[in-house]
Amino acid sequence: MMITVLRLSQIQDRIHRALVLNFSEPVWIRAEVAQSRLNRGHYYLQLVEKADGSDERIAQIDAVLWSSRSRGFPDALKKELSTILEEGMEIQVLVRVDYHAIYGLKLNVEDIDLTVAEGRLALHRQQIIQQIKEMGLFDRNRQLPFPLVIQRVAVITSLQAAGWQDFREHLQNNAYGYTFQLDIFPAAMQGASVEQEVIKQLNTIRDRADEFDVCVIIRGGGSKLDLAWFDNQSIGEAIARSGIPVLTGIGHDIDETVSDLVAARALKTPTAVASFILETNLTVDSQLLSLRQAIIQTMDNRLRQSASQLDRAVITLNHTMHQTWDRTGWVLDQFMKEIRINITQRLKEQELSLDQLVRQVGQLDPAAILSRGFSMTTYQDKPVRDPAEVPAGSRLKTFVEKGIVYSNTQSDE
Repeated sequence: MMITVLRLSQIQDRIHRALVLNFSEPVWIRAEVAQSRLNRGHYYLQLVEKADGSDERIAQIDAVLWSSRSRGFPDALKKELSTILEEGMEIQVLVRVDYHAIYGLKLNVEDIDLTVAEGRLALHRQQIIQQIKEMGLFDRNRQLPFPLVIQRVAVITSLQAAGWQDFREHLQNNAYGYTFQLDIFPAAMQGASVEQEVIKQLNTIRDRADEFDVCVIIRGGGSKLDLAWFDNQSIGEAIARSGIPVLTGIGHDIDETVSDLVAARALKTPTAVASFILETNLTVDSQLLSLRQAIIQTMDNRLRQSASQLDRAVITLNHTMHQTWDRTGWVLDQFMKEIRINITQRLKEQELSLDQLVRQVGQLDPAAILSRGFSMTTYQDKPVRDPAEVPAGSRLKTFVEKGIVYSNTQSDE
């Protein structure tokens, strides 16, 4: 048997003809982007297919999207390209099979199905949400006590993001004179490092939770697929476990990411987050002003009531005093009358007693006694009560009603 020996170029030519015969027209394929490299506007890709439920690769091929081709894509698709062709994304692309004798087999990307990428992201988002719910974390951050006043703000953002500048200027140039403490925790807002950097900063803020009122995650505007970086389970879990409420302003109008859904408040843009903070403080300010007015009004009412009560009390007191004076005057009059009656009666009684005493004294008058036939003998002008006290030969005076009788004492011998 004669062995046919082919030149390498002949083998390459046969392979090329076989591919041309079988793939004369572009075909749609679905694959995962394992590697993606952008160079001078060209995307160099490695596409793979994995076994169901496993990371085992069962097929692999290189592909390229030339800049000359991507420039003809619709604007909506061109805005999403960098996200669609990120590593790990599942894509559906229209490819033309190409084989080169030197560079080998590759696929030239002709078109990309944007709806497949978005649908895949939406399905992935729902799976993450379900897992977070099963962990009991979905409502955890929303259930934290929300501060009445927001002043100390931890901001996770990219320093180069236009959204950060809008947010800061909106707060610092507010019309109400409110002041804020803004602490920046830089992190990538798109690209492969978003997950690692955002989670790191969330953990740092959680360790310093007592220093802040809220945590804010903001980025500038972007396409729908740009939001895919925040459809991340690890970021969602870190937000849910935050010790303070988290506000998101990722820059979208309709779609909500996992990060939005687990945050305490989800706003559309960074400026909307700033407005929400101002409105929160303004609400409390208005409530305080209303309370102040209510207190002043209540105090005025109470003062008027107290003044009215005081006036009535003064009138009542005056009336009571007049009544008391009237009653007291009447009582005093009665008392004076009783005193006068008592004094008169006592005077009469004393007068009678005095008359009796006068009569008694009159009866004791020596003249009255002498008129009744009695006499009184004195010796040396002292009444004689004991004859033994009078010496013999003494001169005595004896008083009788009509005169004095003089006599001398004699001895009994």
